[in-house]
Amino acid sequence: MDEKCERVKESLVADYGDTTIGRVESMDSGFWWIILLKSYVKRTRDHSLADMPEIQQGINLILNLCLSDGFDTFPSLFCAMQCCMIDRWDIYGYPIEIQALFFFALGSAKFMLKEGSDNKIAEYHIPLNVNPTCMDFRWFLLGNCIAILSSLITPQQASTIMDLIEECWDELIGEMPLRMTYPALEGNEWKIITGYESKNTR
Repeated sequence: MDEKCERVKESLVADYGDTTIGRVESMDSGFWWIILLKSYVKRTRDHSLADMPEIQQGINLILNLCLSDGFDTFPSLFCAMQCCMIDRWDIYGYPIEIQALFFFALGSAKFMLKEGSDNKIAEYHIPLNVNPTCMDFRWFLLGNCIAILSSLITPQQASTIMDLIEECWDELIGEMPLRMTYPALEGNEWKIITGYESKNTR
């Protein structure tokens, strides 16, 4: 309902990479969908949504795509040199944030898939190919933080990373906000908590 109490119909339009750079499907959004679904289930203890056939099918479709033969060479995971020209400029290989997000999504999917069905999660070796040259520290930092959130690394490694961030704050963070919040924020609250940047809303 809008301000005049009139019914407003909203719809979602699927984007299969048509509006992205290089028209590459955004696999990370699929990973985040699985991760956020697990967060919802754990927070509410309501498994009915995750157990719906449509949701189970959606998880399976994402897994079938990202666990298929040759997926590690797709531009969804593998970043060719200067493939994005913005956030991954001059990065070649498998950025750490993609590896950590991939691991996070697989663990979340395993938590929600129903037993006794046709669900199969193959063991997958996450490549350790991270290019240290011309590093974009925003993504370096994001990848390590996702690795901490997903328990991909040990508690000792997590403490070392956080100590490094604190010690090199000006070089790694500067004035960039680094906040992850749950549950989702609404209205002006998210601007205050996360560090509102007007250029990101244009």
